[in-house]
Amino acid sequence: DSIDLALRGASISNDSQMGSDQAQVARARELFERALKLDPDNFEALVGAAWLDVDDIAYGRGDPAQIERAVDLLDRAIAAAPDQAQPYVAKAMLSMVTRRTQEAGENAARALRLDPNNPNVYAALGWTQTLSGRDQDALANIDKAVALSPRDPNLGFWFYLRGSALIDLKRY
Repeated sequence: DSIDLALRGASISNDSQMGSDQAQVARARELFERALKLDPDNFEALVGAAWLDVDDIAYGRGDPAQIERAVDLLDRAIAAAPDQAQPYVAKAMLSMVTRRTQEAGENAARALRLDPNNPNVYAALGWTQTLSGRDQDALANIDKAVALSPRDPNLGFWFYLRGSALIDLKRY
């Protein structure tokens, strides 16, 4: 059923080495699309498919149509479950990689209000703060992400963000 397909897609997506295994990404995308054909409002499939597009865009593998598709998927996810933080985190990341820093900060702040225990929210907020020159604030939020999830698969990226903030602050 739709839920099973979406969960299988999420599992494969999580194992795709941050999107570097394109065969796994394609398989996850197929599962999300099949789930959405069965249930166009499947929250997990909407968010999962959108994250794959956001990752493609972030790593230079995407095209402009994927930006529109990701926005549509995330808007549908928000409509299906407006009290969930995940689509706002994905929207924040999409806004950052498309250089809309203010919009990214607004989406990250919204996600934080919805789920103050989600480490990805703090990392997204920290990234927006680094991009807008608020590096000291960024450090606090990135450190909060690490404290909440010290073995997170995104830890390497969070340390990259932390390093960027420290360099900007000239704290080598």
